[in-house]
Amino acid sequence: MHPTFKSGDMLAYTPVLLSELMKGDVIVFMSPQESIQVIHRVAAVEQGNIRTRGDNNSRADPYVLTQADIRGKIVSGTRGKQQLRVYHGTRGRMQAVYHGKTKSLQRGLIIFVKPLYSFLSEHRIISRWTSGRLRVRVAAYERPAGREEYATICGRTVAHRPAGSDEWKIYPPYRMVIDCGALPASEAE
Repeated sequence: MHPTFKSGDMLAYTPVLLSELMKGDVIVFMSPQESIQVIHRVAAVEQGNIRTRGDNNSRADPYVLTQADIRGKIVSGTRGKQQLRVYHGTRGRMQAVYHGKTKSLQRGLIIFVKPLYSFLSEHRIISRWTSGRLRVRVAAYERPAGREEYATICGRTVAHRPAGSDEWKIYPPYRMVIDCGALPASEAE
């Protein structure tokens, strides 16, 4: 049910009859496939059976629930000291649609941005401009396998050279702004 609920959230539920449930309600149930408790939103109510779907899932769950599977309806939740709103019915369905559209938009942006990112990284367009302007700090740690190094900019780890390796592994999105030549060479060189 991420992003509606996250790991560590405390949720409260009350027992509920299947006949009281409607599309958009958030329920807790025992998965017929795995014997674990699952929290998902009701996607359909059909002839005494329930179909569910998580807010972060693109498809409904492959199983149909009966009254015996359902533990209850989520009524409240807390994340740390913050009270969470739990939307049911039409508002719950709208929330699920919102999360689905947001996820689709993110996937669409990735399809557009990834080629641009690859082009900028490969041709070092931005790294040529930032070369010498960014202060890269390197921290080295002696490990049993050898010396391991981490490069940071403004406290963020941007690259890593594993023990025994001569090559830096620059993390995305820093490949656009850092040139490997700006990072220190290994001691063997």
